[in-house]
Amino acid sequence: MTDEHSTMQNPVIEETESDHDDTMIVQRARSERAIEFLHSLMADASGYDERVWLEVKRSLEENRTSSRRRFDD
Repeated sequence: MTDEHSTMQNPVIEETESDHDDTMIVQRARSERAIEFLHSLMADASGYDERVWLEVKRSLEENRTSSRRRFDD
């Protein structure tokens, strides 16, 4: 087997520094958007979470597959 043959079977994709920088920029932008979204959820004062949680919790308890309760309250 020659080196040329080995290279053809296992091509190496070289990542340039520029590619790495571009990837980091894209990832940073995605992370910032995710953080902004989480902050908006935390700032939500509509009361939706509190209203819906009671119904979700009740439904989970009614449809549990074991006799052990999922919630203590």
